This record gives sequence, C-alpha cells and structure tokens, in this order.
Amino acid sequence: MAVSADGMITQNGRQVGAIGLFTIAPDASLKRAENSSVVPDKPATPVLDFTRDGVVQGAVEGSNVDPVREMTRLIEVTRAFDGVAAETSQSETSLQDAIKALGASA
Repeated sequence: MAVSADGMITQNGRQVGAIGLFTIAPDASLKRAENSSVVPDKPATPVLDFTRDGVVQGAVEGSNVDPVREMTRLIEVTRAFDGVAAETSQSETSLQDAIKALGASA
C-alpha cells in the first residue's frame, strides 16, 4: 500500500481510495459529525498545491505535549483534589458530631 502526496491510496498498482485534503479558514468553527469527522461552518477549499500542503507517507508527527510537565500537573491537581476531599470529609464528620452532641442534649 502506498499513499501519494495528493492523497491517492494505491495497492498493487491499483487505486483503492483517496484522502481528501482541504484548507479550512482559521476563523471557522468545527462541529463533530459521523465517523469521527468534523464539519466546518464555512466552506472548505480543496488543496491544489500538493508541494506545500500534502500527505507524506511514513512520516511521524511529533507531539506538542511535554509529558513530564503534564504528569507533574496531573500530580499537582490530584493532590489538590485529595486535599479538598479530605477537608470535605473532615467538615462532614464535624457536622455529624455536632448534630449528635446537640441531639443528645434535647
């Protein structure tokens, strides 16, 4: 199987499919659609210059996420959540103790 720069998919020398390449306006908003696709609210224009915008077979795009930084953030958020959960539980226990103490005197 091979994919050319213009999105044509061939297998054993036969074209078996194509990937549509389109340019979407930067200010367009996207809505989710069927099969994990998105539909812009403004018309998309087909790509005609495949030297600048095209498909590159075998290329791997790098992530724009720093995994160590994001893991650190996740740990911080988890600790903050655990702290708030513990405070809430302690506050609830204090309220239950107060209700028991006030209820016993009545």
